[in-house]
Amino acid sequence: MARYNFGQGVADFVVTPTDGIWAVAPDTPITFWTEPVEGTAYTDLLSEGGIPVTSIASDEYGQIPRFAGPTGVTGMWADAGGPSRAWVEAHGALPTHFGVYVPPGWGTVWKAQRAASGLARIVVAGDSLSQGYFASDLTNSSWVGLVRQALQTQYGDGGSGFYSTSRSSAVMSASAGALAAWEANNSIATLTGTWTLGALNFGPGITFIQAAAAATATFQVSGSIVKIFNISGAAPRAGFTYTIDGGAAVPVPVTIGPTGVQVTTVTGLTEGEHTVTIGWDGAVSEILYLVGVAGENTAGVVVDNLARAGSRSSHWANGNILNSPYNGGTGYPADLVICSLGLNDAANAVTGADWSANMGTYLRAVRAAHDGETDILLLLHHIGDYGSTAGAAAYHTYAAQFQSLAAAYGAATVNLWAQGRNSWDYWNGLGYWGDGTTPGPAGTDLVHASDAGHAYIASQVLPILTS
Repeated sequence: MARYNFGQGVADFVVTPTDGIWAVAPDTPITFWTEPVEGTAYTDLLSEGGIPVTSIASDEYGQIPRFAGPTGVTGMWADAGGPSRAWVEAHGALPTHFGVYVPPGWGTVWKAQRAASGLARIVVAGDSLSQGYFASDLTNSSWVGLVRQALQTQYGDGGSGFYSTSRSSAVMSASAGALAAWEANNSIATLTGTWTLGALNFGPGITFIQAAAAATATFQVSGSIVKIFNISGAAPRAGFTYTIDGGAAVPVPVTIGPTGVQVTTVTGLTEGEHTVTIGWDGAVSEILYLVGVAGENTAGVVVDNLARAGSRSSHWANGNILNSPYNGGTGYPADLVICSLGLNDAANAVTGADWSANMGTYLRAVRAAHDGETDILLLLHHIGDYGSTAGAAAYHTYAAQFQSLAAAYGAATVNLWAQGRNSWDYWNGLGYWGDGTTPGPAGTDLVHASDAGHAYIASQVLPILTS
């Protein structure tokens, strides 16, 4: 259950009579109780800075500052030492505890859309930890997968979402053991022939793979609608075929002209799982540029995990119309964008100024869609011991700018590095680090999470999205 915010409202002042005139009472301690008379004191409070306290003091102007009440409590009796207690209510179901902040009024777009009759879309922009390393199943056991399943249980199944080609052996640099485990449970694409990673960060998921001869890529998705994304452009360019659940191959020509993202949509399927195989279909030396496949339904919540292992903030903010706009912006808009970038920036000594500038470029592209009506959640992952001392020093500068960036864009925040005490050892003792050879169980990876670690991350994100 979540904690709720109290204080700092228009009526949240302590007053006292002086010579028959009521005035505000600064610096007055306030305790909180279960009953208007006697009862039990609430002592599990958190100050605005997330520090555990047993009482709250009014500020120099007599106002009760913002604080978090006990878990699940939405109203309390306040006692400032006068003859009677006053009832105070939480401002709303805004989860807040150490490392988590949700601004008042946040989430109006997302909350309205998740309650509507159509499709509510979440886009996740991130790196390997958001892609799911080292969960046992990238689709279902990663923190993104756990959040998706919980939201779909509560608000309806909008389909499996976007399946990027970055989830394939042509792109991922994980161990052979990890790749084999993920391919066995269909959480990475199965490739035949020769596919190589494209050089540009185009399309949803900032990734495409390319083939110049017979090759296939097979994806497991769910939904009544399947969408296939490829990069079109100047000739010569190969077309492709698609088969669904072993059916007949359907040829698709690639549009010749300016470079763009071509989308092929297949409707009328059942809402269950489907196996989609894309095959190269061209003449010698003609190249197919494949971005990914998506499964969707017409209603419910769909979560598009566009994260790519190894990506830095600059990869999401290079100014090309096929880059940021297709990752939560005008080309591929969302109701909510969750952005978690910085781990690889720190490991590559990207300055705090450059990281902040890249993040701003990406977030402005997000806000360019829907006349700015896209909610944003910023997630600062635990860096563990990734990049060693230099990486932590760089990450420190990002963390220092994290809240300022959130304030500039009205974003909610989850700071997992702070929650993890900025300590690899602390999370190691909890079994939150993963095993790079055998995904799922606890291990000693420097930055990637186990199933338990991913479950913890999901537990910090989900209450914000369901409040």
